[in-house]
Amino acid sequence: MPQFFLPPEGLSGERFRLSGREAEHAAKSLRLEPGDPVDLFDGRGRRFTGTIETVGQDGAIEGRIVAVRASPSSPAGPRVTLYLALLKPRGWDWALEKATELGVSGVAAVSCERSVVRLKSPDKIESFLARSRRVAMAASKQSGRPELPVLAPPRPFEEALAGALREGPACLAWEGAASWSRAGEFPGAGLRRDGGPLGVFIGPEGGFSPRELEEARRLGAAFIGLGTNVLRSETAAVAALSVLFYELAGGSARPIGGGTGSKSFL
Repeated sequence: MPQFFLPPEGLSGERFRLSGREAEHAAKSLRLEPGDPVDLFDGRGRRFTGTIETVGQDGAIEGRIVAVRASPSSPAGPRVTLYLALLKPRGWDWALEKATELGVSGVAAVSCERSVVRLKSPDKIESFLARSRRVAMAASKQSGRPELPVLAPPRPFEEALAGALREGPACLAWEGAASWSRAGEFPGAGLRRDGGPLGVFIGPEGGFSPRELEEARRLGAAFIGLGTNVLRSETAAVAALSVLFYELAGGSARPIGGGTGSKSFL
């Protein structure tokens, strides 16, 4: 059964109210009717089972909460934030969708020197964030996770990296770095299994610039490689996160191919 996003304002005691896209999906696409059960999540880690009682003329669905469902345990490892360089919409949406499914705590957009996409006006930034929220919500619903990843507006590379390092370890995927080869070799290994924050930076289509790489070295970020093949930025994001989560869970993954960084995102 698909789950539906129930914002906090849609819950009042044992009553719930779905409206907008969620109600339209339930009533029109899935043809749910009064008496049908629905799975709900509030984006903050809580999950519910409800029963539909009415479908209003305005399309809104109202009903009663019949059970609070246990949420799946969080995977072992840190609270991982993906710091992803601004990409063209298709690549960005795909990377955001897969990162959400994999379980990142947040996704932050980063403006790099070689970024092709530039978001300068407030209207464009808000449109970008609105679309990103829709993508993340759909991925959360599809994957059954009870919370939504935190989405951050675009920030310059130096600002984003300095902020990440203030919170905990951070690493950059770069083709010039040695690949992960054994469990425990990634940045923050053994230090962040308590759920502390860890940042993973993926560059734009043209890779990180030499100046950005030097700044990362100066600030104390770690560098990681993903093999010998050249990966697209969105592919590199999924590869890095997959290896990271596997390693943190106690595995001994070896790189499955691909390199990232300066002149490597094609």
